[in-house]
Amino acid sequence: MKKWFITIALLGMPLVAAAQSAPGPTARETLRAFYESYLNAHPGRHPVKLHPAFSKDLQRRMKDNERMCAALDKDEVCAWNADSDPYLAAQDMDGKLDYKSAQVAIREPRPGTLSVDLDLFPAEKATGHVHLVYSMIREDDRWVVDDITYDKDHSIRKDIAAQKRNFPSWPALPAAAPAQ
Repeated sequence: MKKWFITIALLGMPLVAAAQSAPGPTARETLRAFYESYLNAHPGRHPVKLHPAFSKDLQRRMKDNERMCAALDKDEVCAWNADSDPYLAAQDMDGKLDYKSAQVAIREPRPGTLSVDLDLFPAEKATGHVHLVYSMIREDDRWVVDDITYDKDHSIRKDIAAQKRNFPSWPALPAAAPAQ
């Protein structure tokens, strides 16, 4: 009996260790879960309070950008997400838009680089297509967003840097942390 118990315990230990070191959701699963929650929370409206987890470096830059913008004239359009929904790259969308109708497609052409395609006006096939590229890194044992690219000239990081250049009296930001 004692031999069986020891044998079962020894065979079960690797299974327990493997379960404890499981990596959690993939970058793609993380982003899919975000978009499902985001688009289904208030169909047709963008819930400002809901956002994906951002890297610590990007969070710091976004907070610095918000402080800079708060110090400016209130009539100025400022901040990386001031004039559109940052996760849909748009101001307008179908009033009934949800995850299913948006036909969200997420691909991962390279590890940590995710391509998101969705339709903001599904009934109008020729308009409303959005393409975003997310840069994600592992931080604190989970996938977090380190940048969102909207087109060749615009991303969260690029837009924050451009606003910083427009207001040179604002304190310099330290160099970005290397991607993991």
